[in-house]
Parts: sequence; structure tokens; C-alpha cells
Amino acid sequence: MKIERDGQTLRISETPGCVWLFGAFFVVIGAVFVYGASGGYSNYEETTRFGIAAHFIGGLMAVAVGFGVIWYAPLTRLTIDRNTESVTLKRHGLSGRTHRIYRFDDVKEFFILEDVDSDGDPVWTLGMELADSERIKVSVFNSPDEPFKRDLAYQANEFMYKPLPSYRDAFQLEDEK
Repeated sequence: MKIERDGQTLRISETPGCVWLFGAFFVVIGAVFVYGASGGYSNYEETTRFGIAAHFIGGLMAVAVGFGVIWYAPLTRLTIDRNTESVTLKRHGLSGRTHRIYRFDDVKEFFILEDVDSDGDPVWTLGMELADSERIKVSVFNSPDEPFKRDLAYQANEFMYKPLPSYRDAFQLEDEK
């Protein structure tokens, strides 16, 4: 994620370019396997039917995985504008485009969501809570860098003039454990 401040506008953006390249790699390699199994191999006539079927199915699975990776990795842009007192959340990807605009009064706060990854380690993502208690994940990708995500939430809240959590709320004191 990248944060930019320009006068009365704060932009937080998440561009998953490496994820798109990773997905494209799967699509290209899988397409080569499908092409070869469809008669493109130079030794197609010498290859067993089982080998052809395995290459074709494996290629189709690789293409599907590649498109799946790209599908669930949209470009995310969050814009906080003090002039219009609005928060704009835009997502662009293969799954479509979403464009939502919220007034400052509709947004209660920005926060970080804690989750665990496949290894059981904690990961965090940026979230937004609305006045009606609806929670929206702003960031699509989880990150192991808690201070960075916490700083994003802090800067967004501060930029919108939202009350910031006190030190006591953010960290439990040693004598309270």
C-alpha cells in the first residue's frame, strides 16, 4: 500500500502488480500445456493418451489458477477529500469495478483487522467502520507489518479529524495483565 498527501486530499492505494504478474505466469504456462496437448507438441503422435490428457488437464488447472489469482486482486484506491468531506473507495479488477462514496459523517473510523495466515502467524489489513457498524475491508491483502497498517489507519483518522485512540486503548498496560 502507498499513501500520498496532497493539500486537502489523502490517497491510499494498493496496486497488486506482482500478483498480476504471478497470475499471468500461470496463465501463459498453462496455455502452453493446453496448446501442446491439443496437437501443438512436435512429438504429439508419439505421446501416450494418458500423457496428453494429463498435460491438458494440468494446463487447464494452471490457467484457472492464474485467472483466479488475477480475479481476486483488484486495484484499490481510497481517497479522503477534506474539501468535499467525502471518502471514495474505488476497486478495479477482472471481477468488475466498484465505486463507493461516503460522507465523513458516515465513516466512524479506520482500524486494522487482525487475522492469521496459513502458518498461524498474525497478519493485519486496513478496514473502515461505518456509522451503522458495517465493517469494510479496504485492503484486499493481509500484511505481517502491523505498525505500517496501524500508521495508515492513524493517518486516515487524523486526516478526517476523527478522534484518535488513546495510548491506553491501543496498548494494554503491563500492570493490567
